Amino acid sequence: MRTEGGMRADAVAVECVRRSHKCLHSRFIMEGRLVMYPSKKLHRYHELLHLVGLLNSRAVYREREVNEIFRNVWDDFAYLRRELVDHGYLRRNSRGEYWLVDGSECFEILHADAPL
Repeated sequence: MRTEGGMRADAVAVECVRRSHKCLHSRFIMEGRLVMYPSKKLHRYHELLHLVGLLNSRAVYREREVNEIFRNVWDDFAYLRRELVDHGYLRRNSRGEYWLVDGSECFEILHADAPL
């Protein structure tokens, strides 16, 4: 077993989650772009985690920069940005700067809302 964000996970369970993510993600992405936004909560979380992976965990972004990254994924890039903020993966301050929550916090958010 190994520890992930303070939680123990065996290698078989981790590999099962990775395969599930890849399978679900492939339903909604074509040529690097979302073809539809998932309506089911579990599927939505997989896509949100994909979006998290497009951002540098140590960077602070201006809104325009976040929009540019997500514009390459979905025409309604502002919706994707708001989804990440609303679900707690992305933080925003009053100066319009955005950053990802730290890794352990992301793991807690995933496990609180997305069944594995």
